[in-house]
Amino acid sequence: MTRLLRLVHQTGVRNLSSYRYFPVQGADGRNKAIGELKNRIDNERDCWGYMVESLITTISLEERANEKDVQYLMKVCKRDIVDFFPKEQKRLTQNAWNTVKKVELYEARDPLIYNLALEAFLFQDVDIDEDEFISDMNIHKTGPNSRTYENFLHYHCKRKDIDKALTLLEGRSNTGVPLNEMIASRLVYCHASRGEYKEAEEIVSMLDKRNIFYGKSIPHAFVLGAANQGNVDKLTEFIELYTPGDQVMLQSLVELCRVSPGDCDVVLRGLPVHKEFMSKVMRRTVKQLVELGQVEVAKQLVMKSDAVLENNTNKELVISVSPSVIVLSELLKKQSDPLSAIAMIYEFLPIDSKIMERAIVVLFDLAFDQTERKAFCAEVIKGLLRENWKALKASESLISQNITRKFKDCKTDNDVLYILKTSSDLGIKLTHVKEWNASLYRLIPVDEDYTVRSLYDRVQSIRDSMDCMTLQKGGMYSNSVLWSQIFKYLLTIKSDVFLKTTSQLIRNLGVPYGPKRWYDSLGYNLVHTCDVDSFVDILEAAYENSSKRRDGEDYRQLCISILVAINVANRNNENISRVLLDLFDKLWERNLLLPAEVKDKMVASIANEEIAEIAKNLPALGNENFRSVRPIGLTKVRHKKKKKQRNGDDFL
Repeated sequence: MTRLLRLVHQTGVRNLSSYRYFPVQGADGRNKAIGELKNRIDNERDCWGYMVESLITTISLEERANEKDVQYLMKVCKRDIVDFFPKEQKRLTQNAWNTVKKVELYEARDPLIYNLALEAFLFQDVDIDEDEFISDMNIHKTGPNSRTYENFLHYHCKRKDIDKALTLLEGRSNTGVPLNEMIASRLVYCHASRGEYKEAEEIVSMLDKRNIFYGKSIPHAFVLGAANQGNVDKLTEFIELYTPGDQVMLQSLVELCRVSPGDCDVVLRGLPVHKEFMSKVMRRTVKQLVELGQVEVAKQLVMKSDAVLENNTNKELVISVSPSVIVLSELLKKQSDPLSAIAMIYEFLPIDSKIMERAIVVLFDLAFDQTERKAFCAEVIKGLLRENWKALKASESLISQNITRKFKDCKTDNDVLYILKTSSDLGIKLTHVKEWNASLYRLIPVDEDYTVRSLYDRVQSIRDSMDCMTLQKGGMYSNSVLWSQIFKYLLTIKSDVFLKTTSQLIRNLGVPYGPKRWYDSLGYNLVHTCDVDSFVDILEAAYENSSKRRDGEDYRQLCISILVAINVANRNNENISRVLLDLFDKLWERNLLLPAEVKDKMVASIANEEIAEIAKNLPALGNENFRSVRPIGLTKVRHKKKKKQRNGDDFL
């Protein structure tokens, strides 16, 4: 454990923050995720990565798959995947299609599956091999239809290969691919992106001559084509002429930033067209801009939006996909001055009221991703909290989810201690039982064959390793908080060895630190283990410490654990008469007096009249036993005022 403590202070500890959220465990979890995916696709909503991965996993494990499931898989790849960046989505789409190609279907393969795959490839910008698709269709005794060839044509137009597009159109015009609005819009885009605006106009003239009606797709193709070429004059002209909506403007912004990012104001000044709608659909655009390295452009776009709620119980995950957080995360990675970073975070406040607590979570992760920047992150977090102390409370549940997830990814004791130490260095005090139990479960596992001696040594070593997190060493925790969290965990196990070890620790320490955290668990242990000796040892240590301190509050709190034990036994119809009799004998034997209000409630709670009568005769604390025994319901502030009003003789 000495080596463990030394490692905590080293900076080259493995990075624990790299993580892909995948909450699915087993077939039931996958089926639930797949059900959510189908519901979202049916309602035209984007899905989360774990839903897509669940469906891929399920299909790959099946000997034969349902055609509908395969269709859903390719449909979901035609949409943005909420928590994946475009490059990750591209890889996931390729993985999905490889899975579909390998699996055998109950039904004959329909061209629809291939068309959905082609459209997913087009959306995710995946390279398409026409010959491979047609060959696979032939193997499965099906073939391309007009929709298939339209998708091929679309692919060639996206790649600005007008010759291949026209060759395909000429070769298939008599076999199911006639000129229509959709094909015309692809050709217009292709010509415009090549700077061939005269040829693009000729396509429109052909539609007019053939009396083919067309809607917004043709004007939109001119806008997008000009953006793709980087022709600012034409782009400005088309935007003014056709007044495209938010979706087209966002896509134009990405197209323009690929070739001429310095001219992005041409598009930005026209956004939003409809603020509420743009705010809902711009996440993919923000991610694309970040991938292009255009973080400042992404920031300008985010500043024109409103925060949009995302429905998911995992708050940490929801925060990570917020456009404001996506951009802020990237900006903070490049910041080196804490004051500038704080000022930048405040810039986001008008469009994201929760940005302070979200920034704390971002900085928390950044400190783990880039360990050399921990001091910077700590300075920014502390600076934010000086002005926004409420942000710490708001971020507690987010940090709790984050750090509990990190603990689950730990491989060694050192990993766990490093997380605890880093959070303390960042000025973040862990307050939830969940994260303390998660960490201590790894540090003091319950599945080992302990003796009281070996468990005692283990606990003491872990506590010694936590010294670097104490207030005396510049950390966030008092000695009392650390011990009370350990006691809470040990008593949560409800084991004879764990209770005896807790009792031994408290007796040797001479102080039952933080009993408010664990008095109820102590009561449960009395019922579960019937170990009256260890229970009374803890009470006795508390009694002696209260006598020294002349303050009986901790002792009173632990005496309430007797009431907890009685109520638990009554609720579960357990007979603890023998335990209570043994307890009362030892209280008499060790001259441990009970607080009067605890004794009265105990007598009222015991169903057995004889035992209740014995309890009634137990000696009670008087006013002279401790310096103060705060009445139930009296707050600390009022209690201090009462003490100030007393004369010195009252304390003797």
